[in-house]
Amino acid sequence: MTGMSSGRATDSGNRVELVSIERLAEMLDVSKRTVQRLMGMGKLPPAIRVGVQWRWRLSDVLEWIDAGCPTPRETKLKRGA
Repeated sequence: MTGMSSGRATDSGNRVELVSIERLAEMLDVSKRTVQRLMGMGKLPPAIRVGVQWRWRLSDVLEWIDAGCPTPRETKLKRGA
């Protein structure tokens, strides 16, 4: 990852890769502002606040993309909740 901010955090003893808003925007091929809008509308996977910045678990993002980027409401409907 050249020039992109990402981090690693410990989650129950396992290493978890976190991606920054810039990296997420790059992955989705949208602007950083669009990611902020999607986040504000609740259309992204849950984010983790690290200081004043937001990070997403890479595994959550990849799973969400593979599922077709469903909204939380669509996810609940698929699960039958």
